[in-house]
Amino acid sequence: LTYQGDRFWEPNREGLLEELKIAIAKSFEWGWELVTSLREREEWDTDIWRVIFRAWQEIPMDEVQWQRVIEFLKVQSELYPLNRNEIADFLLHGIKRGEGRIPLTLLPDAEKVAESLWNLLEIDREEIVDTDDWLIKAINHPGGKVTEFYLHALSERRTEFILSLI
Repeated sequence: LTYQGDRFWEPNREGLLEELKIAIAKSFEWGWELVTSLREREEWDTDIWRVIFRAWQEIPMDEVQWQRVIEFLKVQSELYPLNRNEIADFLLHGIKRGEGRIPLTLLPDAEKVAESLWNLLEIDREEIVDTDDWLIKAINHPGGKVTEFYLHALSERRTEFILSLI
């Protein structure tokens, strides 16, 4: 949690975080143990959370893993303020991916997480990058990512509905 790397020839904090990301991507269970440890210590403001969400973006998860993560996110809103971009990215990648995406059965719960994140964004009104290109602003802002998540979720529901009619 506190390692920085003091000397020129030692690994630095970013190197440590990159290795953590690789380890979490290789083993969901190992990453989950890290999550459990951070939760028990109530370490909500560490940069390790950013790494956890990025690693989870890279791995296809099964339904049980998705359920664990989404249930965790539903109750751990302490993570939202400092990790809103990473959580928005995580949800968006989770709905867009092919294999290992958010299961349709868990979509309502994932939408609740997105709604909680959206409500935080409404209150926070974080500064948006100064550019004349509104599209760039939207797709790079957590609010834009949450909106895109909702659009993909709507598309998934529409597809399910159409298939149920066939």
